[in-house]
Amino acid sequence: MPRSEVCKNCCPDGGALFDLDYGCWPHITTKVMMEEPAWVKVCRNCGHYKPQRKRRPRLTFDEILKLKDDNRLRSKRDRAIFHAFADAGVWAEYKEVCEEYAEICRERGIAKYAILLHWALNTYHRDKLAEVRKGMKLWEVNHHINSIKGDLKRAAEMLDALKAKEVAQ
Repeated sequence: MPRSEVCKNCCPDGGALFDLDYGCWPHITTKVMMEEPAWVKVCRNCGHYKPQRKRRPRLTFDEILKLKDDNRLRSKRDRAIFHAFADAGVWAEYKEVCEEYAEICRERGIAKYAILLHWALNTYHRDKLAEVRKGMKLWEVNHHINSIKGDLKRAAEMLDALKAKEVAQ
């Protein structure tokens, strides 16, 4: 199906018609022939072809878990998996703070386990991240991530206050 597009080879000012054609074509800059035949768009005027876009493959579950941060993640599913299950996600940080708080409480004999149990058993946001469904919006995923970050911030402040008391005594 012909379509009017700009051919950078023969007509930079106007449009040229491209046809979809199957075959082996020389590369634009290196002039090396393609290894395997493929469907490409070929200019009717000069025979110049447009190479196909290379798609980045979707990350697997294991690849997501190995990432150090969520900068490369493109979809809500990937972000949710990273923050719910990865060692660098917010849920892992949250659990570390809770474990550190529990250890200090056990060492000092503090009976503030009600707060600790609230932190440890409050898995609502993590559960929502773990079961990302098709209809869930990106802002919902970000809301659950930010809620865990807020809980993490409050838990870290409380842990710092507990450590400050320990240093003062």
